[in-house]
Amino acid sequence: MSWGHYLFGFSGRLNRAKYWLWILIYFVAIAVVSAVIYAINSPTAGSIVPLAFSIVALISSLAVMAKRLHDRDKSAWWLLIFVLIPSILLGSGLALRSTARS
Repeated sequence: MSWGHYLFGFSGRLNRAKYWLWILIYFVAIAVVSAVIYAINSPTAGSIVPLAFSIVALISSLAVMAKRLHDRDKSAWWLLIFVLIPSILLGSGLALRSTARS
């Protein structure tokens, strides 16, 4: 399995060891991105670099979670429960909080 398919492919299976490898890669990438932002010390780069990293990390995490679900003999549609519903609840909670302050 190539690194591109490992991190961004939605087909196949992923065992626990490779899942934890992805977690390690993710934490190392966070440290590197944080160091780059600190080293650049620019307002523009301080907003573009985290945005780009967040998009790449989101796609990679969805792919890894889908493959991990496939390994557990579950459909990747379960991601809707794991990702979409908490996002909706968070958004509605933030909306309620902002209306309560008004």
